[in-house]
Amino acid sequence: MILFAGLLFCNSCTDPAVLSEQVRNLPAEGWRADSTLNFTIDIPDTSKGYDFLYLLRTELRYPYSNLFLRYTLIDSMGNVIETRLDEMMLSDPKTGELKGSGFGDIRQHVFLFLQNRKLPYAGQYGLSLKHYMRTDSLPYLLSAGIKIQKTDVPGLP
Repeated sequence: MILFAGLLFCNSCTDPAVLSEQVRNLPAEGWRADSTLNFTIDIPDTSKGYDFLYLLRTELRYPYSNLFLRYTLIDSMGNVIETRLDEMMLSDPKTGELKGSGFGDIRQHVFLFLQNRKLPYAGQYGLSLKHYMRTDSLPYLLSAGIKIQKTDVPGLP
């Protein structure tokens, strides 16, 4: 099962549209509210737009229908460019039916959070993620990450 998930996420390793894909496995005891996931991305071209996506993996036992994440985008000088709190619906709140793809006890979720975003200059940026759920530790969320892809590649949806 872990090999399959790795292959699924690594699928983009050869995709020319994907600029960066980074996933962090979360502790078995849960993602603590005081823990921030940090990512470094290199933006080569300021004339192009990029799509930013959340990559999440949950167990069926995930106890909530949603997930609140705050992202913060930071330039190489440490200046905050943008920050926002996003809500993702991981399951139908009425029926409890899980969204996402997968089989067995694990579901993959992909959510677009910035579309066709142009950044002010080429270079290195930081992006951090933090959950904003009303719990000290968020159980059954196996991994969280980001994917950045070019928006102007022919053949992309």
